[in-house]
Amino acid sequence: MLDEHKTMMPMEIQEYTKAAVADLIEGKKFLHTGLNAAGDKAHYNNTALHSIIIAYWFGPKGIARDFPHKFKDIFPTPSMALTSALSEIVLSSFDPKMGAYKSVTLNDEHRVKIYGRYAKQCVDMLGNDYHKVFLTPILTQISKKGLETCNLANHNADTATFFVEDDDVDFSLTLPPWLNPEANLEDQWVDSNGPIAGPSDVC
Repeated sequence: MLDEHKTMMPMEIQEYTKAAVADLIEGKKFLHTGLNAAGDKAHYNNTALHSIIIAYWFGPKGIARDFPHKFKDIFPTPSMALTSALSEIVLSSFDPKMGAYKSVTLNDEHRVKIYGRYAKQCVDMLGNDYHKVFLTPILTQISKKGLETCNLANHNADTATFFVEDDDVDFSLTLPPWLNPEANLEDQWVDSNGPIAGPSDVC
């Protein structure tokens, strides 16, 4: 698609961007893509989101470099919630009439209505027998990939406009018998976009 951009006129790029943002917003595809191994809606599995997380939290100025022990076993849900919230805020700032993103000043409303919602959702999912089977390996793999990218995998130091609520997590789902919660969770994780991949030049 980048090659196509080279031949696009400014108006065509603007229209393409508008369509792309609208597609990402629908069903919050910027976070959730496709189905999980049980055939239900997947959550927090978008590889673009994972790449943003690795670049932001594990990059040259990432906080994980100073506090790797906080990211050693599993990527923290507050960090996942914050990245998700900021992604939503940025996308929701897109002005389709101008074809550009508007400047946003973060405030308490963003914290309560967006970040707070994602933070609670992540905690609730990890406390749910169904959703933790899929979310735990995602968080584990993100942390593992991020620390490996920064050569910190074995570090042991103690150191705007809101989206319509259309992506509620179904907490009534039950695991099919063939998905054994006691088995290796990483083997059960299916990402429709492929394995987590961080940018090679992050560190």
